[in-house]
Amino acid sequence: MLSTLDSTARRASLWALALALLVPAACSCPPLVESYASPEDTLLTWQAQLCRDDAPGEYGCLSAGFQRAMGGFPTYHAARTALLSAEPTTAWLFARADLLDHVTGSSKDEALGQARLSLGEGDERVDVDFERETWLTLDWDDGRHESFNQGQPLSALLGSQLGRQWLTILKPTLTPEQTARVRGLKLEGRWKIAALSGLAPGPAGAVP
Repeated sequence: MLSTLDSTARRASLWALALALLVPAACSCPPLVESYASPEDTLLTWQAQLCRDDAPGEYGCLSAGFQRAMGGFPTYHAARTALLSAEPTTAWLFARADLLDHVTGSSKDEALGQARLSLGEGDERVDVDFERETWLTLDWDDGRHESFNQGQPLSALLGSQLGRQWLTILKPTLTPEQTARVRGLKLEGRWKIAALSGLAPGPAGAVP
């Protein structure tokens, strides 16, 4: 009984601390450096958006597949709000300035473009899964920059035969006139969040 009370008290303390830390305040939030170059960078980008209560910014850190699974932005916002209210340890971890110091395990498969970061505090663990998406950024002659998720791994877009190499662009579809206005392009892999423990569509925003 004592251990149960201790655990309950500890969770209550974590919840109160997390609630205080998650109140948006520019001076206490980690710096927002938007980067998807690695799972760690993406996690920190998402955390900085979370601290600022920038839910659309958070949503942009999710993979296209996870966004579809969530059923859209309003569902995501409700689910993550429910998750942070129901799981004080999760909320406490994501409020930590030293978040990456709480990574207890990691794995990455470069060939499949998949990764996982496990974060923990005590005997509780939060798993964050990632997938690497292929993005094309076009530089237009008027100074604009536009990025497009290709929806395919990089290996599927690059081809070669008899010493010739080519790149298949799936999005956007460009007319000859539009192609003439392109001044540069960049193809890059972006690690996006593909799953997070307890974050799922539904009234409670939780999974078993």
